[in-house]
Amino acid sequence: ANYLIPLTQLRLPYKLRDLHFNVAKLLIKPYRHILDRVLNVYNLHTFCIKISTGCLGSCSYCAIRLARGRVVSKSSDQIIDEFEDGLSKGFKEFALIGTDIGSYGRDQDTNLVDLLREMIKREGDYEIKLRNI
Repeated sequence: ANYLIPLTQLRLPYKLRDLHFNVAKLLIKPYRHILDRVLNVYNLHTFCIKISTGCLGSCSYCAIRLARGRVVSKSSDQIIDEFEDGLSKGFKEFALIGTDIGSYGRDQDTNLVDLLREMIKREGDYEIKLRNI
């Protein structure tokens, strides 16, 4: 699930969200289907697929979990659909991105290794890069 607004910000009291011109309220429901496909192309050569948001860690020096919340993973079926979409468009380089992709699937009883095994079953000459493990 791609989010323009961190999950924890959506839980803020209404008056605080109002400071952000109700962007969270406007974007969450009507445009969710669009947000999942937004910004898939990192540059002309790399097709980016956001696989998760949030973090499982609680590092004392980091505020990511506070800002983004716990890990929320996109379904592997949806990721595979996006991957196949990129392949059909001729992309050879793919980047799996997220806040903490090493924790991918912990909320869905799967993991990054299983996802990669499923992805490499697809025919073609391509590279898969992992960002923010």
